Amino acid sequence: MRKVQVFTWLLIFFTLLEGCFHGITYYYRPKQDTIKIEYQYTKIGQLNPEIKESSGLIQVQDTFLITHGDSGNMPYLYLTDLQGKLLKKFYIKGIHNLDWEAIAQSKTHIYIADIGNNTLQRQQFSIYRVPLDLTKDTLEPDKKIVYVYPDQKSYPKHRNHDAEAMLYTEPYCYIFTKNYNVKGTDVYRIDTRKDSVQAAVWIAHSYLDSYVTDVAYNPTKQEIALLTYGFVYIYQTHLDSSLFKNAKLTVRLRIPPSQTEAITYLNNNTLLVTNEKGKLFILSLLYKRRWGWFNDCCSGLF
Repeated sequence: MRKVQVFTWLLIFFTLLEGCFHGITYYYRPKQDTIKIEYQYTKIGQLNPEIKESSGLIQVQDTFLITHGDSGNMPYLYLTDLQGKLLKKFYIKGIHNLDWEAIAQSKTHIYIADIGNNTLQRQQFSIYRVPLDLTKDTLEPDKKIVYVYPDQKSYPKHRNHDAEAMLYTEPYCYIFTKNYNVKGTDVYRIDTRKDSVQAAVWIAHSYLDSYVTDVAYNPTKQEIALLTYGFVYIYQTHLDSSLFKNAKLTVRLRIPPSQTEAITYLNNNTLLVTNEKGKLFILSLLYKRRWGWFNDCCSGLF
């Protein structure tokens, strides 16, 4: 009987230990996919020194990138080529960079997430919707979306309401928090159609062993990539209430533990990453099934 108890406790211990390295939620464990991934993480460029503390990143028109600075920097968006060379900057009229932490896009707009909360004193958070026009030098938001966290009761005691990651799918923005009290990330949904102050809707929580600093979404593969200090987590999942519940954690990739704070998909098997020192990295994924290698043209089948 005692041997059975010891075996049971050992099984629980190693299950939890395994979860620390492969990502679990409090309620669900993502199903491990059969796909294996080899990857290369290589520096391919250096951002212009004018771009300080790159904290958000998107790809536009297939050949350009847009990034921005972190808190306290001027309210500019910067257009670069795919190697990080500065091509143009856009002044965002009528707003300040209180703590810009992420950027996302729709077909016609970009969304700037002023959601940072390092001091843990903020009570409201803003997302600015800006029409995207690469021919202009000045862009002006046509909407300000304001939200609060529904479970924020005190300041600054609640330490799970700092965030640096956001993605957009019509008509919602999804915020991924950078939790301090409880390891992992909480996901909240913001309705961009609302004009009044709204309470963010809690969607899910997932355990991670590092702070989430950005997120990228690949709608073609129904895949999200979570960037943290030292790791990239790639999940196959849906952006709904089943997020993380039915997710497949495809892989957990170790990257150098620099202050990486921005990530975007370049294509199905390639991501770009920047850090606050202005370095631009390419993360190339090579998929492998148990029975052998296959090239990019086949990877979309899985």
